[in-house]
Amino acid sequence: MESQDVNVRVLTVDDAKRRREEILRETGYSAYELLERESAYELTLEELEVVRELRRLEFLIA
Repeated sequence: MESQDVNVRVLTVDDAKRRREEILRETGYSAYELLERESAYELTLEELEVVRELRRLEFLIA
């Protein structure tokens, strides 16, 4: 079996909150707007990746 490299990023809750705010600032959308657009299938692939990252950050913050 081949070994594979794994990337691990360690974030504090404050880091996760800062990253969340940075993402929202960069997109120009609120989290609610992004989730609404996601449910209406109106996201580009790049925006979909942003939503996925936001969901991961929300999990870490909770």
